[in-house]
Amino acid sequence: MISYCGYRCDLCSAYRKNINSKADQRDASKGLSKYYGLNIPTEEIYCYGCLNQNKDLRIIDKSCSISLCVLEQGLDNCLVCDDVCKRLEERFINYQKVKDSLSDTSKDDYQKFIKPYEMKKRYSK
Repeated sequence: MISYCGYRCDLCSAYRKNINSKADQRDASKGLSKYYGLNIPTEEIYCYGCLNQNKDLRIIDKSCSISLCVLEQGLDNCLVCDDVCKRLEERFINYQKVKDSLSDTSKDDYQKFIKPYEMKKRYSK
């Protein structure tokens, strides 16, 4: 499942289908804080993804400027846009940079907190 910006919701540790317990929520909250500085309370870790049409359902980033841009242009996601804009480039995650800055990045952490957001790979056509 590709979000508006190119993130893989289906791999995201905060995505509702990946939350099976309070421990999953705690793990996601800690990882998102460690890798991205997002201080989301454990009980709020349960995201339906930006693609859901019911805006009453919880999503992690309700004010995402990329989602707004994609919707205004009538696109499915940024992957089909001709322009890779600054807003999108700011969200690109580079595993090597993350690994270099945090020496304790495990393979499990890579799968949960980096791989879902490595959308630059998806933009290389």
